[in-house]
Amino acid sequence: MQTFVNGIDFKDDLKKLNAYYSALPEDVLKTGLINFAAFPPDDTEFFVTRMWDIYLTPWRKMKSQPKRERDPEEEKRILEEVRQLSESPDLRSHDKPTSTRSPM
Repeated sequence: MQTFVNGIDFKDDLKKLNAYYSALPEDVLKTGLINFAAFPPDDTEFFVTRMWDIYLTPWRKMKSQPKRERDPEEEKRILEEVRQLSESPDLRSHDKPTSTRSPM
């Protein structure tokens, strides 16, 4: 399924979302986007909310479930793994060919 999104309408909705989230209390804003805007507002007046309802149907159920506690040790492990991968000499640029076949 696909939905055509008019760019002007989409930008207008993003402006409404920005105004909605910007109006939250300062102590909420300081917690970071992932904490107060991990999901769109419940209000279906927002285009983004309607799209989530169509394409990400379980989001409302997920939103109502308690957040999983963060595990600092697990986060350290993930960060270390990402660091190792990013520093690995085995990484190749995606714009370089992977083989050196000769032309026919």
